[in-house]
Amino acid sequence: MKIDRWMEGMFRSDMKRTPGMIVSMCANYFHTNLKMYPFLMKMARRVKCRVLMRMRKHPEGYAGQEDDWQG
Repeated sequence: MKIDRWMEGMFRSDMKRTPGMIVSMCANYFHTNLKMYPFLMKMARRVKCRVLMRMRKHPEGYAGQEDDWQG
């Protein structure tokens, strides 16, 4: 999904962002309905977890971001 990839890119650029912050940015960027907020929140949590697991599994791909996340 387009939103899924966008969220992943946002988390990869800055892991200190919260899922709620990403959902707010997503709602503004994609002009989504506010009824989608709970679904987007669940999606943002999953995406952040997936990016975090990928960073832990392949730390060499994220060499410049060691101090950005507390994993």
